[in-house]
Formats: sequence, C-alpha cells, structure tokens
Amino acid sequence: MQIDLSQRTILLTGASGELGRKTAVELAKVGAHCILMARQVEALQKTAQQMPEGSASVLSVDLTDSQQIEGALEALPRHVDAIVHCAAPTFKYTKLHQLTEDDTEQQFQVGVHSMMQMCTKLLPEMMLKRWGRVVFASSLASLVSGRGAAHYNMVKSAQESLIRSIALEYGRYQICANALRLGPIDGERLSKRE
Repeated sequence: MQIDLSQRTILLTGASGELGRKTAVELAKVGAHCILMARQVEALQKTAQQMPEGSASVLSVDLTDSQQIEGALEALPRHVDAIVHCAAPTFKYTKLHQLTEDDTEQQFQVGVHSMMQMCTKLLPEMMLKRWGRVVFASSLASLVSGRGAAHYNMVKSAQESLIRSIALEYGRYQICANALRLGPIDGERLSKRE
C-alpha cells in the first residue's frame, strides 16, 4: 500500500520515547511533517535528528500540566491534520490497595485527559477541512489485565472507549480514529522490566 502524507502535519506525543521516535521516523519517510511533543527537549532533538531535514518541529510540553498543553496548542505553528498519542508515563507495578491517588491521576492525565484536551482544540478545524486522524498507541492491557497494573489497565481501556466515541461522532467529517492495541515492545523499557 502506498501512503503519501506529504501535505499533512501530525502532532506526535511521547516523541522522545522509543515508540514515539520510531513512529516519527516512519511518518517522515512518507512525507509527514511531525510536531514532536514530550518533556525533554534534548530527547526530542535526538528524534528530530533521525528525520529528514525540515520534517520536524520540537515542542517541549509536560502532559501532566493542562496549562502547558493549552499554551502549546495556542502556539502551534500550523494546522494539525492528525494526532498520534504515544505518550505513556512510566509506573511501578503496584497492588491496587497500595496505589495512591497521585499514581492514578498521573496515568489518566497523560493517557486520557491530555488527549481529550488536544481533541477538543484540534477536532473543529479537522471538521472544517473534512480530513483528520486520531490514533492512540493502546495496549493488550485494555483486554488482558496484568498484576500490579490496575491504573495502567484502566487507562488503556478508557483510551479505547474514547477512540470509539471519536470514530462514532466524527467519522462523517472524514476523521478516522483508531487504537493500536500493542503487545510488549522489544526495547529498553521491556529489558529493564524483565
């Protein structure tokens, strides 16, 4: 299948991590301009260096801070055609009765609330242009719960529920919404966990 995103701008969260970095590089190969979003500027610049020149903009944003997100969305340099959400906070495997409110709030802020904030801001213009894409990097954890990860499992289920709602409500505007239900990804995070 031939994919051409040469006229498209994609807002990519979690672009400093392994999955986000690989996703950005692949999107750039098919012509997309990626607005790379994460907290760490140096890591974002490392991602941008792996992409063709001029195919990336770097935007340092902490997704746990809704005011930072709002400021970044107001300052976007161009129309956004698609949102790809690869951001996921790290977490410790913790039994449910030992989870703190902060543990759960952080997971939901990064995994769900930040995306709702971005969609609220960016979907109206996608509707006007009659083209848009919203993609979540979800997980098998949305279906198969793992021990010590109740907060992570809940967020992945919530993401998939949100993506179904977006698909249902905005499909008639040529806005596609999908969740990629990923399994374990071979990389640094997995090797540390093992």
